[in-house]
This record gives sequence, structure tokens and C-alpha cells, in this order.
Amino acid sequence: MDFGTFITGLIAVFFCALPFVFVLRNNQKQKRALQNQLTQLAASNNDQIDYFEQWNHTAMGINRAETAVYYVKSGKQPVQDQLQLDSVESCYVSNDKRIKDGLTNSQRISLNFKLKNNAVVHSWSFYDNLVDPVLPGNEIELAKKWETRLNKKLLR
Repeated sequence: MDFGTFITGLIAVFFCALPFVFVLRNNQKQKRALQNQLTQLAASNNDQIDYFEQWNHTAMGINRAETAVYYVKSGKQPVQDQLQLDSVESCYVSNDKRIKDGLTNSQRISLNFKLKNNAVVHSWSFYDNLVDPVLPGNEIELAKKWETRLNKKLLR
């Protein structure tokens, strides 16, 4: 009787853990696909990604010489974009917030690029409450990290 209970418990644990295994495998597959998109975008410009970060179906990377930045976002509104840093004057983070019932909520966090020869501001979304399914986590810190890194490179 003890052995039967053990087997039943083992089967129950297996079936309870199975959904978590599928979710983890699916997340890993999505991350690899996003990384491949970023790598292919760089390769199409005869470049190679040296450093990149991923979050919420989004990836951003910079090439080895730190002359170009690449951005990929998958999902309902997919985006693939790249910028040559020699055409960028400066970059800054914008955090659009909304106050409702005394609570401040981020609506959109983006990294904006002011181009040298253009009055137009180029923007890459780190979080958008209309598109992203989850609440913002560390997106503001990531955006500020990239802002600092890119502005150091732009000031040289």
C-alpha cells in the first residue's frame, strides 16, 4: 500500500510540474528567437552584436566597435531598427506617467535619440502599457543604463 501511494504521489507531482516545464521551454525558445532576430539584423548590416539585453519580447544590442545600436521587438507590433551612433546627437529616457487616484503609473518608457541632421526624435519603446502584457519591472533601469552607456560613447 505504501508503494502505491508513493507512485500516485509521484505521478501527481509530475503532472503538476509539467505546465511549468512547458512554460520555461517556451520562454527559452522565444528568447533564442529574439536573439536570432537581433543577430540577423546586425548581420544584414555586415555587423556583429557584442553586447545585448532582453526583456518582455524586446532586445537591444550594440556592435563590437560601439558604432551601431540594434533594436528588435516581437509581438503584435514587431519592430526591427538600427541606428548608427555617428548620426545621433544625444539620447535620453522619457517616462510618460499618469496619475489616477493618487497612484502614479508608467504609461510608456522609451529611449529617445535626437539625430544630428534632423529635428525628428527617434524613439525605441522599453515599455508601453497598451502593448506589453505585464507591469513595468526593471525597464526604467534598463533604459537609463542604455542612456548612460550611449551618451558616454556619444561624448567621445
